[in-house]
Amino acid sequence: ADAAGSGGCVGDSSVPPMVVYRWPLLWTFSIAALCSWARGNPGLVTLSAPNFDRRVAHGTWFVKFFEPGCLYCQRLAPVWAQLANTAKDDKWSVLVAQADCTEGFWMRLRCKKLGVAGFPTLLLIQDGQLQTRYMGAASVLHFEHWLRSLNV
Repeated sequence: ADAAGSGGCVGDSSVPPMVVYRWPLLWTFSIAALCSWARGNPGLVTLSAPNFDRRVAHGTWFVKFFEPGCLYCQRLAPVWAQLANTAKDDKWSVLVAQADCTEGFWMRLRCKKLGVAGFPTLLLIQDGQLQTRYMGAASVLHFEHWLRSLNV
């Protein structure tokens, strides 16, 4: 976890009180913005414990593994949402998704098995098998070039 700690959407009881007192307006705005992006983005698939294996078993998935309190993850959120919308609008064969590695025991175990050690971690999964990890710049253009270079 970063200095801000971890927490969910505004009003979620998992937000530590010290975070709210430490950076009340910035933290509230950041979490509220992230929550609205997640709700208002039809191109972005959210993977969770009940659907993870079933969903990634078929097709090609570019998945962001994240922790809600991670500042790097929060900064990546609007870029990731834009990538998901671009992929959906342009009918890419790759599905763009996100998975919260703090969502209970099963997701923590799944993240560990996939080698997720820091956040965010961006992995390409094809037909249920880990293919590779993205290590480049965080922009839609860079993501698109990387995916094209892999012929997916």
